[in-house]
Amino acid sequence: MKIACISLGCPKNQVDLDVMVHILLSAGHETVADLAEADVILVNTCGFIESAKTEAIENILEACSYKQQNPELKVIVTGCLAERYRSQIEEEIPEVDAVVGCASNKAIDTIVDRLFHGEDHLESYGAKKDFPLGGKRVIGTPAHYAYLKIAEGCNNRCHYCAIPGIRGPLHSRDMADCVAEARWLAGEGVKELISYVGEWLDNYVEEPEQEEEVKVYDETAEDPDKITITRNDAGDFIVHGKAIEKLVIMTNFNNDEAVRRFQYIWRIKGIDEKLKERGIKEGQTVHIGEMEFEYRE
Repeated sequence: MKIACISLGCPKNQVDLDVMVHILLSAGHETVADLAEADVILVNTCGFIESAKTEAIENILEACSYKQQNPELKVIVTGCLAERYRSQIEEEIPEVDAVVGCASNKAIDTIVDRLFHGEDHLESYGAKKDFPLGGKRVIGTPAHYAYLKIAEGCNNRCHYCAIPGIRGPLHSRDMADCVAEARWLAGEGVKELISYVGEWLDNYVEEPEQEEEVKVYDETAEDPDKITITRNDAGDFIVHGKAIEKLVIMTNFNNDEAVRRFQYIWRIKGIDEKLKERGIKEGQTVHIGEMEFEYRE
């Protein structure tokens, strides 16, 4: 099939499209620049701010207009608008044939195949934790520079920002994987990695390997993942949890790896949100095992 791609929004979207194009080419499809030649038009959207949503909708409508001259044309909407509004897109624009959330990008070849085997009005969404951080890709930028995604999502949850709802909580890409892709890009002639792509790069943390994460859990205990929060007579907050308490005992936070593991468990268990639900204020004391510290947002 001939596939035309429209990519809108930020560099993360460009990287996502580069990965999808590689998947489609590997499945035997080809890309074309002229929308009028396409069997499929893929619109990779942004949905962050109002002007971006307007631009995305205009491009979706333009893609659908080509159905007048090619009734067999398929229009697929991917990206942040698809992830944010999901079924609303097909409800408002029924000419759209498929809506694919960001976590389902890796299934884009299967989506195309299903459309041309009689299925229509498809929707595919994955878990936000499965958002792709890397993968084989083409280089969609001019040959001398490229983007490298090192993280996805954000934990800040600012009241004005839709990104955590679209892209999920922060999860960082393995450093070795980042380096491997950077070397591959250099080998392809890229001279400048113009942007290390993520929502909030200051929060990047190299997450421990799965087997390392498991080591800090007491596997003989009942429900070692459970996190509970209580308060003592002084009004301090006490975090209870086998995994995080054992981590404190094992490491005493005397090295960077211990700090990274602590940050990782703190984040994936949503401890900050749990403390806020209990009404914690800036400067109040938090206890975890033998460790105590003042809470800071």
